[in-house]
Amino acid sequence: MTQSSQSSDLAHALAAEVAALRRSQAVIEFEPDGTIRDANDNFLGAVGYTRDEVVGRHHRMFMPDGEADTEAYADFWRRLAGGSFVAKEFRRVGKDGREVWIQASYNPLFDEAGQVFRVVKYAADITAQVRQSADNEGQISAIGRSQAVISFDLDGTIQHANANFLATTGYALDEIVGQHHAMFVDPDFGRSREYRSFWADLREGRFQSGEYRRFGKGGQEVWIQASYNPIFDRQGRVFKVVKYASDITEAKQQELRYREAMRAFYQAAVAGDLTHRADTSGLNADYAQMLVSVQEIVDAIVAPIRELKEKLAVVSTGDLRAYIQSDFKGDHAEAKDALNQTLDSLNEVLRGVLSAAAEMSSGSAQVAAASQSLSGGAAQQSAAVEQMVSMIDDMTNQVARTAEGAREASSLTVQAGELALVGDERMKAMVEAMTAIHESSNNIAKIIRVIDEIAFQTNLLALNAAVEAARAGSQGKGFAVVAEEVRSLAARSARAASETTQYIEDAIRRVESGTRLAGETADALEKIVGSVEEVVGLVGSIADASREQADGISQVSAGLKTIERVTQTNTSSAEETAAASSELSAQATALREQLEHFRLTETAPAMPAFHELSPDMMAALQAFMRAQGGLGGFAR
Repeated sequence: MTQSSQSSDLAHALAAEVAALRRSQAVIEFEPDGTIRDANDNFLGAVGYTRDEVVGRHHRMFMPDGEADTEAYADFWRRLAGGSFVAKEFRRVGKDGREVWIQASYNPLFDEAGQVFRVVKYAADITAQVRQSADNEGQISAIGRSQAVISFDLDGTIQHANANFLATTGYALDEIVGQHHAMFVDPDFGRSREYRSFWADLREGRFQSGEYRRFGKGGQEVWIQASYNPIFDRQGRVFKVVKYASDITEAKQQELRYREAMRAFYQAAVAGDLTHRADTSGLNADYAQMLVSVQEIVDAIVAPIRELKEKLAVVSTGDLRAYIQSDFKGDHAEAKDALNQTLDSLNEVLRGVLSAAAEMSSGSAQVAAASQSLSGGAAQQSAAVEQMVSMIDDMTNQVARTAEGAREASSLTVQAGELALVGDERMKAMVEAMTAIHESSNNIAKIIRVIDEIAFQTNLLALNAAVEAARAGSQGKGFAVVAEEVRSLAARSARAASETTQYIEDAIRRVESGTRLAGETADALEKIVGSVEEVVGLVGSIADASREQADGISQVSAGLKTIERVTQTNTSSAEETAAASSELSAQATALREQLEHFRLTETAPAMPAFHELSPDMMAALQAFMRAQGGLGGFAR
C-alpha cells in the first residue's frame, strides 16, 4: 500500500470518527476568541436555539448572569487560545433562560504552525442527571443536617459519622472510626445470636428499621428511631451500610415514664384503689394531659359507682329510702334504675311484712285469748264431768244396794209365805195388815216407776250430754245445763229412795201389826198367802228392774267417763293452742320490732289481714314458724 493510500484511509477513518462523535455528541465550534462558528443539531436541541441564532455570536450567550464578566471567564478563553484542554461539568443557560448542565470538553485545534485556529467542544446533556444528583445530594444533605448519620462496613466496622450522630452519642469522630457498632449496644445483646442475625440480614441487603436502645459515651442511655440501609453498587452488591437516625431519647423516656405511671394507675385499679392518682411530674404537657384525661375518664366511671356504694351503705343500715337522684347515663343509668327499683320492691315487701306482722300479732293475741278462754271452759267442763261421774257412781252404788235389798225382801217374802202356810189359822187376823202392806207395795211400785222414769231421763240426758259435748268444741256451755239436770235427777232419785225407805218402814210396822193380828185372824191367812205370792212376784220384778237400772247407770257412767277423757283431751289441746298462740304472738311482736329497724317510704300496700285466715292456714303458719325455730330461724 502506498503512502498516499494510507493517508487517505487515515483521513477517512478520522472523518468517520468525527462524524460518529457529531451524531452522538453535542458539538459546537468557536474561534479562539470564543466566537461561534457552527453547532450541530444535538447542541442546538440542548440549548433551544437555531443555528442562525448562534453563529457569529460569542460563547458568553450561554453563560449565567454575571459569570461572563468575571476574570475567570476571560482567563478560561485565554487558556483555550493558548492551547490548553478543558473538560468538566459546566452550567449553561438555554434560550428560554432554563438551566442546562453539560459534560463537555473544550478542545483547541492546531494548524501546521502549531497555532490554535479553532476550538471544538464536545458535550453531553447531563441536565437530568445533575438535577437528580442535586436532588439526591440535597436530600442527603438535609438528612445529614436533621438526622444522625453513620456508615459501616459490612462487618459492622464504623467508617464515618456526622456531627449529629457524634452529638447524640457524646463521642468524637476519632473515638469511633474503626470501632465496631457493638460499642453502642448492651454487651449481652452484642454477644447474642439476635445481634449476629441483625448484621447478617444487612449483609444480605435486608433493610432494618425501628426504635433502638443504644448507649453513648459513659454508658449514657440513648433511644433512636433509625433505619439501617444496605447500599448497593452498580452490580447490585452491598458494599456498605448507612444508618439514618433521630434522637428520640427524651420522647422515649417520656413514653416510659408515662407507661410506668399508667402501670401504677392500672395496678392500683386492679387492687381496688380507685382513688389513686398517677404522678405527672417529669412528663411533658402532652403525656401529662393524657394521664389527666385517663384519670378524668376513670373519675367519670367511678363517681356513679361511688354514689352507688354510698347508697348501698345507707341501705345496709336499714334505711330503704336511699334512692339515687343523680342524672346518670348509659350503663350507670341502668344501675341506678336497678337499685331504685330494688328499693321500691324492698319497701313494698317490707311494708307488707310489717303490716302482716301487725295483723299476725293482733290475730295471735285474739287466738291466744280465745284458746285461754276455751282452756278455762274445758277445765270447768272437765271438773263438772268428774263431779257428775262421781255422783253417777254413788247412784249406781245406791241402786245396787236397792236391788240387793229387793232380793233380800223377796227371800223374806217367801219365808213369810211359808210361815203363812204354817200359821194359816193366824192369817185371817192379818188380812187388814196385808191389805195395808199391799197399799204400801203399790206405793213402792209407784216409786219404782219414778226410779225407772229417772233412769230413762238419765239415759236421755246422757245422750244429750254426749251431743253437747261433741258440740262443745269452743265453749262447752251447753254441757253445764245438762250437768245441772243430771244433778236434779240425782236429787229426785235420792228423795224417791228416801220415800221408799219410809214406805218400807211403814210396811214393816204394819207387817208387825199384822203378825200380832195373825194369831187372832187365822181365817185371813189364805188370802194373805195369795197376796204374799203376788208380793213375791212384784219384789222379783223390783229386783230385776233395779239390776237393769244399775246396768243403765253403769253405761251412763262409762259414757260420762268417755266424755271426761275427751274433755281432758280438749283441755290439753286448748292449753297447747293457747301456748302456741302466745308464742306466735311473741314471734309476731319480735318480727315487727325487727322490721322497725328498717326506715321505709310512706306508701303502704294493701295486705290480707291475718284474722281473715282460716284455722287450717293459721295451723300451717304456726307449724311453719315452729319448723323455722321462731324468728331466729329467719335470722339464720
